[in-house]
Amino acid sequence: MRYAIFSLILILTGCATVPLGDTQTIANFKTRTYDVAYDPCWTATINALESQNFPIEDIDKDNGLIKTGSRSVTIFLFKQRALVHVTKVTDSSTRVKVTLYLDSTEVGNQAEYRTFFAALDKAMP
Repeated sequence: MRYAIFSLILILTGCATVPLGDTQTIANFKTRTYDVAYDPCWTATINALESQNFPIEDIDKDNGLIKTGSRSVTIFLFKQRALVHVTKVTDSSTRVKVTLYLDSTEVGNQAEYRTFFAALDKAMP
């Protein structure tokens, strides 16, 4: 009987999911603010997307929007795409917010966002 109860507890806790986090935490890993003017930040953002093989599908610089097409990301043929908002904060500061999607589902994995921002950091002047 003890073995059955222990097994049941192990199974139930082993299948538990960890919550993604609150909205503020999610926003924090999807957004960075750079001490760079809007135009050079815009160019760096496009360069970072291209360096990660995101095909640029739609660009609206006046509104700060970049939409990419899909790129293959795994051997399982999942498609990933990005939606990026670039916003002028001050004359010398710009905010970049990226939302990644795997097929039609928003990506909640912080590592995917860190990879994008590492490429963006590298592309910054």
